[in-house]
Amino acid sequence: CALGNFLLEARSAGWEAIGLEPSPYAAGYCREQHRLLVETGTLETVSLPPAAFDGVYMSEVLEHLADPCGSLERIWGLLRPGGALVLTTPNLTGLGTQLLGSQSVIFRPSEHLVLYSKSALLKALRLAGFRVLSVRTRNLLLSGFARLLRRPASGVFLPARDPAYRRTFHFLYH
Repeated sequence: CALGNFLLEARSAGWEAIGLEPSPYAAGYCREQHRLLVETGTLETVSLPPAAFDGVYMSEVLEHLADPCGSLERIWGLLRPGGALVLTTPNLTGLGTQLLGSQSVIFRPSEHLVLYSKSALLKALRLAGFRVLSVRTRNLLLSGFARLLRRPASGVFLPARDPAYRRTFHFLYH
């Protein structure tokens, strides 16, 4: 849940929100600064009751997990009947990746352990029990093209942390 921005929005909309955060610093910040209910750990390390959640939101998380398919199955078990999973993840076959190739910021082997094409992600979700209700991608922003023009004379491209040009899948499952 990082520093709790989504949890703050959910709480202000009237939801009872619980966060999972592997970083003790970030989890502590959420608890101390915002009085949010945040567990320090991951899906694999924190005990959560089965079929107890109406929704799970994962933003840019799946690609960091050592066992994403196992995590999807665990999430399926945490959802009540009719519950939803909303997630975002980098698009391996998106336009930004096609334009930048191996220079794309999604290729960070030490951070992004698994990258998905649309078809591979849909298959993983269906195998975990999910039914896809919606798939959307963000548009490629012009700042991405501007970044292509900022290559140093040596030809080495040093991507900034700004993921503006990266297309991302948005999924809603039931």
